[in-house]
Amino acid sequence: MTRQPDSLLRLVARRIITFGLIAVVLQIGIVFSQYWFDSAFLSRSLLEKETLALSRGLSDVNGKLSFAVPDALAGRYGEDGQTSDPAPSDADSSDSDASPSEMIPYGYYVRVRTSAGSVLYTDCKEECTEHFLPLTVNPPNFWLRTIVPGKPLTFAGGRTFQVDGKGAEIEVAVVGDPEGLFGSVLMHEMFDHLIVPMTLMFVLVFGSTIQSIRRALSPISRAVERAEAMDPRDSSARLPSEGLPLEISQLIKAVNRAFDRIQDLIRGQRLFASSIAHEIRTPAAIVGMELERIDHPRARKALNDIGRMTHMLEQLSELARLDAVDHASFRSVDLLMIASDVVARLAPGAYSSGKTIELIDNGSDPINGNPALIETLLRNLVDNAIRYNPPGTTISVQVGPGAALRVIDDGVGLDHAAHGEAIEGGFAQKSGGLGIGRRLAERIAELHGGTMHVQTALGQGTDIDVRFGAPRPS
Repeated sequence: MTRQPDSLLRLVARRIITFGLIAVVLQIGIVFSQYWFDSAFLSRSLLEKETLALSRGLSDVNGKLSFAVPDALAGRYGEDGQTSDPAPSDADSSDSDASPSEMIPYGYYVRVRTSAGSVLYTDCKEECTEHFLPLTVNPPNFWLRTIVPGKPLTFAGGRTFQVDGKGAEIEVAVVGDPEGLFGSVLMHEMFDHLIVPMTLMFVLVFGSTIQSIRRALSPISRAVERAEAMDPRDSSARLPSEGLPLEISQLIKAVNRAFDRIQDLIRGQRLFASSIAHEIRTPAAIVGMELERIDHPRARKALNDIGRMTHMLEQLSELARLDAVDHASFRSVDLLMIASDVVARLAPGAYSSGKTIELIDNGSDPINGNPALIETLLRNLVDNAIRYNPPGTTISVQVGPGAALRVIDDGVGLDHAAHGEAIEGGFAQKSGGLGIGRRLAERIAELHGGTMHVQTALGQGTDIDVRFGAPRPS
């Protein structure tokens, strides 16, 4: 089974998604590594996050500032939340060479003071107070000091907040970051400054690219519809290349050049058919006149053969002329009137060969078409029924219902196993009777927006049904 090719939109969408995800993963990795190794940035971000959360505990009670640790932070700050495990050290805590962080148990410490130096709240003992600003110093709006570089984060800092016009300084010391708060800060920064913007950019690029491709392909869809409706016999049929991308436009122009070559072939075939018919018709007529003077059975047979050949040449000539039909010559056509003329003209030949012919009106509608071509169509079908059926055959020509013509005979019919599938381009075996006449009739029906259906079986006759397009409104 042949695999259905993917559409261009699906191919582009898959590639955008694939390379977009790769770019996002790479960018996340690069930014993550930058943030991870920037301890100063992480410390600052964590300080801003913690002081902002603690500032919700500030309040003005009777004109005085007060502070209470928010419930969400009660387990982290205060006596209950302080971690008592000391930082690991190979030296005794009283060793004068111990680092400042090794003198303080791992944990989180807070001191809240006014601008004047009054302490509103503290859970910091003497060992961590030295890392905060002295109470006699008017604190700046924001300050940060790294106690021990690297990780785990160990720093101290403060931030000033205003409550009803009164300034309060919230100072925080983080020693060892035992709860790994820097991870949440890192993810928050990644989400806010990378994941969300890149997701929005990815969606915007993906949507705009797909929409642009869809708009660029819309002329191609129209060109495909135009190509499906093109008739190679129409010399003016071409695919439009305006508004198409350069690569597609070049393909369309190549297709149009191929169509030009097809037109040349068709014109050559048409010229050949017309020329051969013209060149042979006159000598055949002269030979026929000479054969009529000879009273011999072989001469009669040869004359009949020449008659069939002349008839075939006339059909070839008519088939070649169909490609030059101008639809501007179409007008309202009365199918019953044309059928009456054809039956009246061919009835003598049918009776003389031992067949019977009848005309049945089932209620026909007028169609928009060329009267001469409709007459040629019906004449060929009826003539074939007369020529290629034995004496005693009944031929019924029916008009309607609606815009339809039907020719039915109870003659020899055709064996599809032997002839039906072998009919190529409308040509059949001599005994078939549906040769060039059938192709001529099919082409005329196509020119009038119609179809021709043939039902036949060996020994059961033939039923040919021609359905034209919708009748022309009155």
